[in-house]
Amino acid sequence: MLQLKNLIDDHLQGALSGQTLDVFAPATGEVYAQVPRSQAEDVQLALAAAQAANDEREKKETGLEDAKARDQEEGGRRDRGVVESSSGKAGREKKGRTERV
Repeated sequence: MLQLKNLIDDHLQGALSGQTLDVFAPATGEVYAQVPRSQAEDVQLALAAAQAANDEREKKETGLEDAKARDQEEGGRRDRGVVESSSGKAGREKKGRTERV
């Protein structure tokens, strides 16, 4: 018989209560599987795991967007001939010398 589980936080698990429900084949009326009889606690656990995964994804996306923005800023500065000296001051390269911007 097929035993199905809940997928929560990348783990297959039964209901916290341990209870299951039978799944019947409509044509024969025979039980062919059992599924977890999930209660509110199981749903809360799944929601908490989903929210944590979403928060982690957002952190990664924000970090990637920040890195992309920095890369674009640096690329734009290079495209305009803007450089930074060792003192951290921005300047513009022009015919072998650097002018302050």
